[in-house]
Amino acid sequence: MKNEFKTPLRVELTGLQLFKLTSILHYSNKTFDIFIQEGFEFDGASIPEQLWSVYGCPFGGLYTLAACLHDALYSSHLFSKYQCDRLFYEAMIASGVERYIAIQLYLAVRTFGNSAYDDKQEIAKHRDLVEIRVKEKND
Repeated sequence: MKNEFKTPLRVELTGLQLFKLTSILHYSNKTFDIFIQEGFEFDGASIPEQLWSVYGCPFGGLYTLAACLHDALYSSHLFSKYQCDRLFYEAMIASGVERYIAIQLYLAVRTFGNSAYDDKQEIAKHRDLVEIRVKEKND
């Protein structure tokens, strides 16, 4: 079983750099199926504007699917911060992000992601929009 997004990212712009899923986003790896429900809002990758020339804008790179997944996992608190960050890295690789870029973005969220992970308002707003299904050993 390979790590992959099973559905495309479909969004609508709802504000300045704020997007809302218009259909379910499904990510699958050997252990979990993760479903992010329609209506989940996110702001793309948290890339400072001065680094856009290096990594690209927050929405539109190969990492965009992984950024949506990561934001949903952070806001649901269904995994530890470490697990969310590891799944972000794994999802970036699955999306075709070059390994050296994925490592840099992973290290950025490991270092600077605490305040986003601890945002209680986001947890209350989005927890019911994320579903995790643990796979059986023989799936």
